[in-house]
Amino acid sequence: MEDKKKIAELIKGIKSKDENTVLNTVKQIREKGSTAILPELIYLLNNTNSNDIKKTTTNILNDLKDNKAVPHIIEAIKNEQFSNIKHTLISSCWQSGLDYSKDINIFVDQIIKSDFSLAFEAFTVIENMQDNISKDIIIPELEKIDISLKNEKNKEKQMLLNELIKLFQEIISD
Repeated sequence: MEDKKKIAELIKGIKSKDENTVLNTVKQIREKGSTAILPELIYLLNNTNSNDIKKTTTNILNDLKDNKAVPHIIEAIKNEQFSNIKHTLISSCWQSGLDYSKDINIFVDQIIKSDFSLAFEAFTVIENMQDNISKDIIIPELEKIDISLKNEKNKEKQMLLNELIKLFQEIISD
């Protein structure tokens, strides 16, 4: 019960109209927060105009160490409502070091559908997860990549897709 009360107080703090209250609450979350509050933090990051709040919230995402955070981050990446912060969300996936290996398809889709900058971030996530990726997950992804490569006009993205194919082939051959 105490945890629910604490979470409710933190949510109230990050929804405050006062920027200092929000910033102080975000700092409290960093010290003793719960992954249950991540959806609210992601919403805050998406909607704030304060650079201090953005920076502090981004640092929390980059420093996550609890794998219970993974579903929250993946849901936010998939949600078009958060397209403005997708780069930050995907970057946090490789910076945090959490295990996103079961969600490789999400990152492959980002490589295929996104501009080069975001695709590169998604590639970095996959590259950092390569030791944990199941061969069973890779095979259908290789088919998607092959189809995408045939239709891709951007040279940088073609290079990235080719590198991803090489990476996946190395994983399969091990």
